[in-house]
Amino acid sequence: MREATNYGFFLEGKRKLSIGFGNDQFIENSFLQKIFLGSNFPNPFSDGTVIPFRLPQGKDYEVELGVYDLMGRRAALLLDDVLTGGMYEIKWVGNDRSGKAVANGVYLYVLKVRQGQQEEKYLRKMVVR
Repeated sequence: MREATNYGFFLEGKRKLSIGFGNDQFIENSFLQKIFLGSNFPNPFSDGTVIPFRLPQGKDYEVELGVYDLMGRRAALLLDDVLTGGMYEIKWVGNDRSGKAVANGVYLYVLKVRQGQQEEKYLRKMVVR
């Protein structure tokens, strides 16, 4: 009998969804030991939104979370710190670096995670209305 199974669903050659079945050790090794940037909620938003992300356990990471307009200009820096592995939620109220509300529109939030010489970037979009 198989102890673990992992299914991946692809669209245009890119993995869109992973589903795993198995014991606790399989789940821990397969999913919880990967960096994850979740969808902000609510989206779209006007009064604030929460951005969830997860870092693998047992290590320290240099983490930066920024919000960018579609021209690539940074509207806000939400986080620039060293974090240990775990689940995090960062709230953004829609203000820029000077404290003023950003214009309505589409923005990207980018999570940069560094450990030693290795850096990974993850991004998602959100709508401010």
